[in-house]
Amino acid sequence: MFKLKAHYYFWVTCLFFVLLWFYWSNSDAAIDINIHDTYLVIANSHIAKLLFVLYGFTGFIYWAFNKTEVSLVKILTKLHVLITIGSVPTYFIGLKLFDLYSSNTNFTLNMFLVILILFVFISQLLFVINLVISTFKYVNRKS
Repeated sequence: MFKLKAHYYFWVTCLFFVLLWFYWSNSDAAIDINIHDTYLVIANSHIAKLLFVLYGFTGFIYWAFNKTEVSLVKILTKLHVLITIGSVPTYFIGLKLFDLYSSNTNFTLNMFLVILILFVFISQLLFVINLVISTFKYVNRKS
């Protein structure tokens, strides 16, 4: 049976970001982030470009480890893929929920984004830990 590898998930997500990039390229849609007295305004098309590059590079790293036959820790790989890929629909669903229920809650959009970014950052740390552990195991097995 054909089993999808982690890099396929990231590359399919890259295609999604390319579509978003083209969709948002002619719009003025942006995200506003308020940090104390400073407002950061980032165009959605720029976010899509950045995520396209980051997810593509992550997919490339998974592909390179697959080709060199370095076996990654399965649970760390699954957690990283689930949190990182799962953050994309969570972001869009969260935005829609904030549009619907923004007046009924004290939970702000900034808090939602901070928590989501924190989860993604933790999953990236798991990714780096996975790469380091797997590389050391591979080197020790070879010698």
